[in-house]
Amino acid sequence: MIPSVAMLVSLAMLVCLALSVSAMKRSLKQKYEEKHREALEKEEELVESFKIDDQRRQMMKYWVMAESSCPQFVIARSCVCAASSMITSFFGSIYTVVHVLDGTSANAPGKTSYGVYTKRIVAVQSHGVGIAVILAMLRLLVALVFRCSSTNTWMIESYWIQTLNDCRNSSAGIKIEPNRWGKCLFNAKWCVLTFCIGVQRFIVLASKTLIFFSGFIVAPLVMCFTHINNFARRHHDTSSGGDDMDLNYLSSYVLLLDGEVELPTSLVRSMCREADGMIKIGREKKPSNLINLLQKSDSSYTSQITTLVLAYDCWTLQVVTLTSIALALPNISQHQRKQLLSSVSEGLSLTTTVEKTLDTNGKFKSIRNAASSTWVELLVYSKWAEIDLRTGFLWCRNSKQVLQELSDKAEEIVTELKSESQDSNMGNPLNFPARVVAANSMYSICQTILLSYGEEESCEEMWKRLCVMIADVLVACLTNLPHAITKMCHQSCIEKRDETEREAFLLLGKTEEVVGIVRRQRHLCIDHDEDALTMPSMSELAVTVDC
Repeated sequence: MIPSVAMLVSLAMLVCLALSVSAMKRSLKQKYEEKHREALEKEEELVESFKIDDQRRQMMKYWVMAESSCPQFVIARSCVCAASSMITSFFGSIYTVVHVLDGTSANAPGKTSYGVYTKRIVAVQSHGVGIAVILAMLRLLVALVFRCSSTNTWMIESYWIQTLNDCRNSSAGIKIEPNRWGKCLFNAKWCVLTFCIGVQRFIVLASKTLIFFSGFIVAPLVMCFTHINNFARRHHDTSSGGDDMDLNYLSSYVLLLDGEVELPTSLVRSMCREADGMIKIGREKKPSNLINLLQKSDSSYTSQITTLVLAYDCWTLQVVTLTSIALALPNISQHQRKQLLSSVSEGLSLTTTVEKTLDTNGKFKSIRNAASSTWVELLVYSKWAEIDLRTGFLWCRNSKQVLQELSDKAEEIVTELKSESQDSNMGNPLNFPARVVAANSMYSICQTILLSYGEEESCEEMWKRLCVMIADVLVACLTNLPHAITKMCHQSCIEKRDETEREAFLLLGKTEEVVGIVRRQRHLCIDHDEDALTMPSMSELAVTVDC
């Protein structure tokens, strides 16, 4: 009887929480938007400064907002959830004690056909109940220690009854006729929902009352825990980034529901340390091959490459095209090829992140798709446009012949499309198939290199030039990386906010050295907005083929 009552009470509390979730989300979303506007005020100047510590401090605001508004944390710190944990702990403990005391009088094996199996089932259930009781007690203890529940015991916040109240005052979902039966149906609905609102109020009020009085019972334990925590903190190294920050300032970005007390500073400190831990993990995964490639960048070539190359395509496609040309050169060692592929692979993961973050409208998605398909073909099969780059140009005596052959093949692909396609949408290069977009890029780059370096160079010399050009394009793209990382934190969807923030902090630690190299190599000032993505106008694509 007692376990059944406990389960029914827990079910009622679960329904109470479920009915308030949507109102909680709306309230937290509104508070997030307000804090987001406040956090944006100094964001641009911090990103412009390229200082990792300043950027981390700016991102930490969004991290605190994401963690404090995490749905699991919001529900766990609610008074109803804490009271449910207390009830689960109490009745679970009683069940465990009764089961232990009554264990000796259980049916002995052999009295019934199912005696042995029954005992095993009871044993498994007992272990499950024991684990549930322990977890419920820990959740309750955390809620009481951190004082996460509201101290205003006699006030029922609006979000608890907002959903039921809106449903009661709305006629949606019920067709009410203008007659006696329609009036009876409306009154019946009103009475039922009014009763439900009363039950909801009672559950919330009872939960708060239960938590209020339980606080006196566990007060000695809470005080003991607090003293131990303070003692450990005094003897702990507090040199981490989270402790250096102004915790009181970050505490102002904690998102709380109406009626909730402020989270303790120790909890905010714990959030900051978790974020710093992710930055540390990111530093251990730094792209070493990419760093070696970026160090080859020559700042004297940067503006020239940016003007000649980036005028046509997105950064990712240009890097893939330049890499294809480099791998087509004969007389290059296998080690050099593998090293370049590893470096470019690490760089493309970052350039893709930058382009997706800055291209918010998805205007150049087709170009990124072309770069992706071209890169997969190159990485897996060592081919470009079905040409084997390992053996297709072994007969070439110098790099100029390789460039000319690739240019002719690209021109052939584009010309074929223009002669066969009758679709009016094909006039816009953004609507070209991926194969044709890649061919446009190849033709443009080959012609640019042939015009700039018309003399016959050896393959080794051209390889070095191409590596420098690839590094320059990557530097031009990764100049926007700090802004892209910070923009990743601007996640309005509450369900994805925590995951996106973690990815941003991992990326911040992973690219810390990369940003340092970019800062040294790059001297051009790029506007950090949607126009900062120096994507192609694409109006010049295919036109160059006719020239």
